[in-house]
Parts: sequence; C-alpha cells; structure tokens
Amino acid sequence: MKIANLCLAALVASLSACAAGYTLVSPGAVSVSDFAVDAGDGWNRVPAAELAWARRRSQVWTQNGVSLDRLVLIPHIEDGDSIYRPNSSIEYPLFRAGMTSAELAGLVDETIELAQGANRTEVTTSEIRTQRFGDEEGILFDIEAIVHDGPAYRGIAGAFASDDRLYVVYFLGASPYYYEQQSASALATILSARR
Repeated sequence: MKIANLCLAALVASLSACAAGYTLVSPGAVSVSDFAVDAGDGWNRVPAAELAWARRRSQVWTQNGVSLDRLVLIPHIEDGDSIYRPNSSIEYPLFRAGMTSAELAGLVDETIELAQGANRTEVTTSEIRTQRFGDEEGILFDIEAIVHDGPAYRGIAGAFASDDRLYVVYFLGASPYYYEQQSASALATILSARR
C-alpha cells in the first residue's frame, strides 16, 4: 500500500510539473501587444519558456497540447523582420511592407515549414481570400502541413498589415480530429483580430 501511495504521489507531481506555467485564457477580449482578439472557451496560454522560436510579445494558446493544436498570435512584425525569432541556424524569410496576398501567405507557410524542418515537413497554403480585420484589409487562407514523422495538420491563418507592421494569427490542429474539433472556435478568434 505504501508503494502504491508513493507511485501515486510521483505521478501527481510529474503531471503537475507538465502543466506548470500554462494559464487559462479568459473568454472575451484579450490584448496581445498592440492588437486584440476575442477568445473562446478552453484555451490555455503556453509559457514563453517553451517557445524558443516565438518573437517577444507573441502568444501561443492550446487546448490539448501544442503537438495536437495551437493558436499562434504574432503581433507587430516590423518591415524587414521575420515572423519567428531570428535564429542563427535557420534563415527565415522577411516581411516587407507592400507584399501581395500570395507573398504574405508564402511568408507564413515558408516560416512554418522551416521551423518544423524543411526536410521533414511540407506546408502548403490555399484558398487565399481577402478579409477585414477591424479597420484593416487583410487575408485569410487555409494551411496543410505534412510532417513526415508525425501527424498531418490542417489550419487556417489570418494576416493583415497596419502602419507597415504585420499581424498574424494562425491555427494548426492535427487532422483528423483536433482540427475538426476546434477549427470553428479558432476561426472565430482569428476573424476577431483587430488593432
């Protein structure tokens, strides 16, 4: 009996350590640096310490863990900067003010592909369409990612420029199941993005 109690205590402690730092995102308006979105129920903010690739001020939310689903919010990308934090081993593409819709979608897709490993991941975008984000005109597009040693992902992304700065919000979910389960909620959050 004593061994069973010790094993149970060790399991609880290890599970608690896994969840340390994750915080519940309250439903409603949420500010992310200099833009805002409306959050639905069930999202948890991933601690910055787990996001070596993320730019300062970015946030990542998940419902079931980042390997299964993630909503990525990236504010305030200046002209000449990359979407992800610069990395000496990866040369990310750079945002340029005045990029076309196709170039913006390509910027997002190439960045995700490089971060996941270009030799092990294929990312494609489709259905690029115009979308209003508050007072700003932007784009909405679909994403598919094939990870050679992992699950397939589907997603949706929104991007808009304001004052020559880029703002990106995208959702990726393992498919089947997680994308299908959460895409409506994620899309509502993406569409609510505004400055």
